[in-house]
Amino acid sequence: MESRPLTDPLRQTLDAFEAVGEPVTTPEVAERLDIGRRTAYARLERLVEDGRVETKKVGATPGSGGDRWVALRRRRSARRPRSIRSSARCSTTSKSGSSSSTSPSTSSGPTARPNATSVSTGRAVLGANKRRLVTDRIAATVEDSASFADTVLATYDDNSSPQEFECHVTAAGEREERWLEHRSKPIESGTYAGGRVELYYDVTERKRSERSRREDSEVFESFVESVDEYAIFTLDTEGRVQTWNRGAERIKGYAQEDIVGEHVSTFYTAEDCAAGVPKENLAAAAERGSVEFEGWRVDADGDRFWASVTIWAIHDENGELEGYAKVTRDLTERRDRERQLRRERDLTDRLLETAPVRLAIFRPDGTVERTNAVAGRELGLDDAELETLRVEDLDLYDPDGEPIPTAEHPVSRVVETGEPVSDWLVQHDAPTAPSGGCR
Repeated sequence: MESRPLTDPLRQTLDAFEAVGEPVTTPEVAERLDIGRRTAYARLERLVEDGRVETKKVGATPGSGGDRWVALRRRRSARRPRSIRSSARCSTTSKSGSSSSTSPSTSSGPTARPNATSVSTGRAVLGANKRRLVTDRIAATVEDSASFADTVLATYDDNSSPQEFECHVTAAGEREERWLEHRSKPIESGTYAGGRVELYYDVTERKRSERSRREDSEVFESFVESVDEYAIFTLDTEGRVQTWNRGAERIKGYAQEDIVGEHVSTFYTAEDCAAGVPKENLAAAAERGSVEFEGWRVDADGDRFWASVTIWAIHDENGELEGYAKVTRDLTERRDRERQLRRERDLTDRLLETAPVRLAIFRPDGTVERTNAVAGRELGLDDAELETLRVEDLDLYDPDGEPIPTAEHPVSRVVETGEPVSDWLVQHDAPTAPSGGCR
């Protein structure tokens, strides 16, 4: 009869049975696999029907403790040991150091899928010396072979406590690079009491993700550190400074060792602190995600400067607040320039409105920016016409009444050379002239 492919439960049952090599009872099989007696009995019956094992049994009640199963003949199907990625087995070391294979369900490991190296899976390692497996075969696949072997063997010598560590499996031939997490602990009861159960979890994706995040973080930190036009720093949930970049030191005047751990209110004016502004800004950022505003800040010397400030709330993957990121830019010079421009504009407005003579301001392209009421009245143009007036629209004449080319107009010369023109006598057509001609 041709044997059907074994399912994982039947293979586990067969492995547990073969590991003994002598008559066993149904309860013993059930205990080793951590399953019910009736389930164990049903699996053993299935193995008999499948022709994998011939058995003799004593007792008439299915699943009772009197049933004894004796392996008389085994049929092995040719199969390759499962690889790191597909294996879901762990190795169990006996007191003598020999190795057997068992299901991960017999140990109280985490919920992640455990993986064992190919040299520790399948029946090829059953009964083998575990120390030799570690030193001769498993350690050779790991980056730091000597350290790995020493650490694992130390758990055999002092089998009194659990052990956890990570190891880096290097790529070679068809073997891919992987990261494994070793977890082992003593077996305190049962058939293998005094031995040790080992599990290897494939944590490659987690390690790659951590490395990617670490590289991204290093790039970002390098960028932040190189920026000196902006103060970029982070705060904890209470508002205390955690990180400090070069720009923050330049703008605010504090060295990193002097400011880390201090509260963000250090940078606010006394009036803002008394009004609770620092706390309100952090609360607003936590609620909205970010806030932007401008206002007075105080540097290390106590001097005020006008700043543009943005605060972002930082949350973890569960949405819990972890802290804040803050960016500050010194806008004092820009604010001073804007105020100076406003003062100059106000002065120009007063001159235009109060001057008794004709005044006009031209743009570099020769169009009119502004004129006063006198200019509009003498040119006979309303406000709409003045807005579209260009230099070439003005018919200018020299004192002898000869037309002046547009390129030689006083305004054109100022635009071209950037130099002022004064004491230039010209005449132009003006409808308000007494004779209606040139003035």
